[in-house]
Amino acid sequence: MTSAPDANAALAKATLVAAGKLGFSYPEFAGALNVSMSTIANLHDDPKIDPASPIGQRAILLVRLSLALSALCGDDPKWMRHFMTSHNLVMGIVPIQQISSGEGLSSIVQITESLASR
Repeated sequence: MTSAPDANAALAKATLVAAGKLGFSYPEFAGALNVSMSTIANLHDDPKIDPASPIGQRAILLVRLSLALSALCGDDPKWMRHFMTSHNLVMGIVPIQQISSGEGLSSIVQITESLASR
């Protein structure tokens, strides 16, 4: 059984990896988690995110997005970044511009997971 501190560290590390694979800048990463830039800087120094917190719920979505895109593109970070920054005809949006809203991030995760499962 994983203890809460271990789960907090595991989620933080997975989120940092996901943000890196997606090619997020600090402002994009902060927007995705709906936190300040200083929170992102602190996350690198002290990696902890409570999965039950609102930030934790957004972090879980970000990890799921990274996993779905990885499955779609064979883990190619250039393709993942292209997907996030290009207008998507299926969604009718540029995904990176929508992830700062809870509904936007959730919607993008649902669509990418659906595509990855086909």
